[in-house]
Amino acid sequence: MTSRPFSGRKRRPEGVNEALWAYATSQRLADDETSAFADHPLIKADLKWVKAKLWNGNNQIVADLGCGSGRASSVLAEMGWQVISVDLSRPMLEKFMEEQGGLTDSQVLPVQGNLARLEFIPSARLDAAVCLFSTLGMIPLQIDRQRFLKSVSMALKPGGVLLIHAHNWWVQKNHNQGIRWMIRDLWRRMIRDKDYGNRDAQYRGIPGVKIHMFGWNEIESELNRVGLQVKTVVNLNATTAEDIGDGFITQRILAGGWLIEATRN
Repeated sequence: MTSRPFSGRKRRPEGVNEALWAYATSQRLADDETSAFADHPLIKADLKWVKAKLWNGNNQIVADLGCGSGRASSVLAEMGWQVISVDLSRPMLEKFMEEQGGLTDSQVLPVQGNLARLEFIPSARLDAAVCLFSTLGMIPLQIDRQRFLKSVSMALKPGGVLLIHAHNWWVQKNHNQGIRWMIRDLWRRMIRDKDYGNRDAQYRGIPGVKIHMFGWNEIESELNRVGLQVKTVVNLNATTAEDIGDGFITQRILAGGWLIEATRN
């Protein structure tokens, strides 16, 4: 399996906007990635959940989709998984392999790849996949997210598991600027603007990075549409990333985001 050669292209890869391409090609961000998120509660929640759900790798194959500097990939390799670590950013992948020099080729395969174009992973190859820290939300357009999720579903073996971390649209209600954004976004949804649900953010010095905010019915529908069924959900506090329990209102309105376990039919 080989990556597609993005470096040196004059045009951005499909489904990648200018801000995300600036992020993906930044050596500065790659150098700072591990230290910048060392104590982030969402990262800690992600890794704790991965350890609980995928504790027994037994040489099965897992894809870490949007692996960044390889936090989850390292944990998965330590638990006995053979890991395909996919990221758009070549500097991130190089930093990951530099910092995790003890991992062998049989444990981790780094692949520079575009999540909007994952067809390079063969059908029914994966026992599991993870897409953490709201990486799914960094694919702003629904058509590209659906292509990504369909590719993941096809790459999973029947009964294979996908672990996703996504942000809740309703988390914006917690501050005035967010409420104004929600009102504007309701209008975008009414007129079926393709940019609905996307909030622009300045991400580590890069302006205009889009993060998609999901409604619960929206993300469940996007998963179901490609043959992935939600099995378990952890509703997260927006600040502490602690589990805030279950319930209709908790899941749809109060949660800052979710850890979602889905399985392929």
